[in-house]
Amino acid sequence: AILLVVTYLTIALPTAGAFAPSAALSVTTPTTATSTSLHMAQMGPVARAKKMANPKEYNRIVEQKMEMEGLTRQQAEAEYNQFLENPPFYYALDKKADYYKSKGYNTIYEGMIGEAE
Repeated sequence: AILLVVTYLTIALPTAGAFAPSAALSVTTPTTATSTSLHMAQMGPVARAKKMANPKEYNRIVEQKMEMEGLTRQQAEAEYNQFLENPPFYYALDKKADYYKSKGYNTIYEGMIGEAE
């Protein structure tokens, strides 16, 4: 099967220049792009979903971050989006502690040992 694919690609794409734009083609990029659409493209799936699901709450948190830390809107959104995509390690530990406490264990370590047994 791999040989067939390689053979097909060799026949269909005889030169490496098939992927390069020719001199006759002009590549144009839009000169005006809104910062929102550009910024939305850089958002991860979790941050995008959070912003779409509850835009008022998202904006409230971003504006609060701007005031407290003296950031621009773009900087505050970038930091909040990063938090949403990769919550801090301690946040995960807190959630794990809550999970084990709900199962009746006193600590994370007791819960991990108890589940391993």
